[in-house]
Amino acid sequence: MMVKKTITRYAMSIDNMNKGTGKIKSLNILIIYDSIFGNTKKVVQALQDGFKEIHANCQILHASEVDIKALDNTDLLVFGSPTRAFHPTPLLSSLIKNKTLVFAGKKVAVFDTRADISTIKSKFFRSFLNNMGYADACLRRKLAKRNAIVINETQGFYVTGSEGPLREGELERAFLWAQTLITNLSK
Repeated sequence: MMVKKTITRYAMSIDNMNKGTGKIKSLNILIIYDSIFGNTKKVVQALQDGFKEIHANCQILHASEVDIKALDNTDLLVFGSPTRAFHPTPLLSSLIKNKTLVFAGKKVAVFDTRADISTIKSKFFRSFLNNMGYADACLRRKLAKRNAIVINETQGFYVTGSEGPLREGELERAFLWAQTLITNLSK
């Protein structure tokens, strides 16, 4: 039912943007990611499934594959990284710093994969992690400095242990988050 409402709202808002022509412009979404143990890549694939469920065009690129033309004609950029030493991967960070890529005015969303702080036994490490944060906040700040428009709260998807696998239910949550992003994009 929720998916149907999202599709209807999406179609109506796109129709309004097209000034009543009756033609629905398909959204072009690009997901740019890096993955170390494969968990972030699995979340990316669930996001792609969520976007495709509502008939959006969705392309996935590893951070090493992105070039200047990749950002053309994109309605939404989604960035994903595992949390590594409280930051995104160096590859994704350097991509966002790359001055040849223009993020100004682009609508973006950000997620990371992370350990669940409640499962960490060491009080010291829990406190340290709580103060230092995760990759999502760092990505958000870097993109905001490049004048990108962050359309949604960042999202963290939990892994069990330091290498994964993803916690049960996280892929379903990613699928639903994709649909939330579409709803927020059309506001």
